[in-house]
Amino acid sequence: MFARNLFTAVIAATAIAAAFATPAFASGEATYDYPQVITSSVSRADVQRAAIEARKQGLISDGERSLVAEVTMGMSQLSRAQVRAELAEARRLGLVGGGDLYVIPTDAQLESIRLAGQRAAMPMVASR
Repeated sequence: MFARNLFTAVIAATAIAAAFATPAFASGEATYDYPQVITSSVSRADVQRAAIEARKQGLISDGERSLVAEVTMGMSQLSRAQVRAELAEARRLGLVGGGDLYVIPTDAQLESIRLAGQRAAMPMVASR
C-alpha cells in the first residue's frame, strides 16, 4: 500500500513539474537562424584560373607541406651538439616549462644559454 501511494505521489509530482516547465524556445529566447544562401560574383572558371596562378607562384601548399614549414625548417646554423647544449642550459636554469608554464628568460639567462651553445661548438682538444 505504501509503495502504491509513493508511486502515485512521484507520478503526480512529475506531472506538475512538467506542466510548469517551459522550454527556452517557447518564450522566444532561443532562435536558430538558418544559413543564408551566398551567391558568388566570381565564376568557377575565374576561381580555377586564380588557383592555377597561385599554385604557380607557390602560394598554395601541397599535402602536408606548408609555407611556414619551408621557411622555418633548415634555417638554423647551429649544430646538433649546440642545440643540445643550449637545451641543457635552459633546463638547468629552469626555463623549460611543462604544461601551461611559460617562463620569460632574462637577458643574462639568454646569454648563458648562448655561451653554452658556443662552448659545445668549440673543437674538443685532448689534454695530456
